[in-house]
Amino acid sequence: MEADGKLKSIIVCNNQVLEEAQQLWDLGTHMGLEVDKCHSDFIQSFADMEARDKNEAMELGERKTQMNILSYNIRGLGRGIKWASIRKLVGKHKVDVLCLQETKRDSLSKADCQVLWGHPDVAWEWQPAENTAGGLLCIWDNNNFQVDFKISEKGFIMLGGTWLAEMQRVIVVNIYAPCDSEGKIQLWQSLSRRKSQI
Repeated sequence: MEADGKLKSIIVCNNQVLEEAQQLWDLGTHMGLEVDKCHSDFIQSFADMEARDKNEAMELGERKTQMNILSYNIRGLGRGIKWASIRKLVGKHKVDVLCLQETKRDSLSKADCQVLWGHPDVAWEWQPAENTAGGLLCIWDNNNFQVDFKISEKGFIMLGGTWLAEMQRVIVVNIYAPCDSEGKIQLWQSLSRRKSQI
């Protein structure tokens, strides 16, 4: 009953946050994601996170200084509802970099990335799936994140560049680790080697 009381207070205090949390819950359920929390705990956690973010934003003022990165194991890019859901999240949260894992695609075009991003002004890097397993995709807005190097190796894509809002050097790594221990060790060794070279 205590969780229900908290949930009711969220509904009264911030209906927009509740709607966003419910949409995220529905999207995850539709895509078959497992959640460690019950529905009301998930809603409460989301509301707490939004309140914290709102407070931080108020402290920073109106200028956009934070880089918004959406990382998502899509478990097969497919078409239709997944594409529309990604496009909606990118637009709603003003995502600067989109990192998708497990696309399960052996081909992608710039037009595909533009549809996913919801805007024609897009830069991208990808790795095809191997036998319908894996596959990585990174999409970003070059007006906000100016990428000057890309490294694509088995299991990861590394992007390095300048976050223009703060003129800060940033490195973003999209990772899809193999399930076996030996493969994981090789991946982390490769990442560690690349990190030391930067």
